[in-house]
Amino acid sequence: MKKSLPAPKPSGLSTEKIHWFAESLAKALKLTHGAPLEPVVKRLNGTLVKKPPKSRSTIPDSSYIEVQEDGRFTIFLSTFNFPLEERFTIAHELGHLFLHSFFGRHPIKAEHSGANENEDAEIEAHKFACAFLVPAKDLRIAVEGEIGRDSLAVAAHFMVPEYVALQRMKTLGFVQ
Repeated sequence: MKKSLPAPKPSGLSTEKIHWFAESLAKALKLTHGAPLEPVVKRLNGTLVKKPPKSRSTIPDSSYIEVQEDGRFTIFLSTFNFPLEERFTIAHELGHLFLHSFFGRHPIKAEHSGANENEDAEIEAHKFACAFLVPAKDLRIAVEGEIGRDSLAVAAHFMVPEYVALQRMKTLGFVQ
């Protein structure tokens, strides 16, 4: 019988530290704007699995990550994600790997259940994904350059959903 994995515990890091950590990892992994994340997952000894829906209900299944005791991990992706949303979801799940599993040292299953006890870990993973895919320095260059403050153009430049670009622009003070 397969042992159930514990839910992630929040790291307790400040937003600034999460952003710095995510940007540092993106740089160390040589992640470029819009680059696919599948090779990053593979390089980290992870696997991506697109899971078919459990039913034909109108409620889509959620994506999640499982990190095993040996450090191997699997990111299960909902088949209902659009490509940019899927890219952001992978970055979000990597946030759980780095922040809550400590690079695969602690087994976890991070599944957004809507339960309050996991909400802080979900918020941290979201902040991580935003900074991982849209680093502050690169955003500043884009906004102050040809792209400007158009959130849709910024989203296209970084290959993220528009809400991620807008959130990052707000966080860094480029829009109200």
